[in-house]
Amino acid sequence: MDVIVDFDMSLRRLSGRFDVAWLGVNHFSFDARLGGRHRKIQRLLTQYRRYHGVAALNQHMADEAARIFEGKLERVIVLPNAIDIESIHERASARQGDIQVTPDGAPYIVSVARLDEVQKDHRTLLRAYAELARRGTVAEHLVIVGNGAHREELESLAHELGVREQVHFAGQQDNPHPIVAGASLLVLSSKYEGMPMVLLEALAIGKAIVATDCPTGPREILDGGRAGALVPVGNVRAMADAIERLLTDRRTREALSARARTQAAHYGIEESNRRLLSFLEAVGAA
Repeated sequence: MDVIVDFDMSLRRLSGRFDVAWLGVNHFSFDARLGGRHRKIQRLLTQYRRYHGVAALNQHMADEAARIFEGKLERVIVLPNAIDIESIHERASARQGDIQVTPDGAPYIVSVARLDEVQKDHRTLLRAYAELARRGTVAEHLVIVGNGAHREELESLAHELGVREQVHFAGQQDNPHPIVAGASLLVLSSKYEGMPMVLLEALAIGKAIVATDCPTGPREILDGGRAGALVPVGNVRAMADAIERLLTDRRTREALSARARTQAAHYGIEESNRRLLSFLEAVGAA
């Protein structure tokens, strides 16, 4: 979905009559969705120019918009997803109920994402985990939270790689935060994203993170790699190396955990309200 509200010129006139500002929100990479599609770019430019502003979820997207639309949008703002840090802490401390994510309470790393290989690329994660198992340097199991059309295929791949006994598919969870909180670290293996909430929520929990440096979101969320490890998309060895380093280097893992909590505040409700108010003030001034 490209925008929170779509409207024609009659609504545009109504917005002026009733002094209402209209803000379009783009949720995904402009490059990934529009690259080379000149007719669609022109259609969206016509649509977006009706708005008082277009919000991108991160600076990467904003830069893409400036380039793709050749600076023809009057006001592009960066308005990241917001997180309720206090609520996340409360949910993370809730009981897991009857869920037993690993046998005998074995330590684990966790991935939280729908099982969609077009975007989420659990195949690379499973191959990286199998590489770790061959090295024999870590004791952690792998817990995958989420459901989707590719679950059967991924279960088969885990079996083929010889790690099915150490890989646990936990399915969809209404509240995955306790599982994330109990993990040694969280891994995001996506090929592309918008502004992945799972990383923002993991920051709030203070979790060490390994994420692909995909467009868009992870690099900005993880402060260029200072609040979590970034690895190339689809690179099995780099992912395995990063996971191994964090699992075997407690000092580095704890440092990233501390940095994650600090970074989370940037996406809290107070900071998000400040950014939105700044936009509204700019619209009012204009």
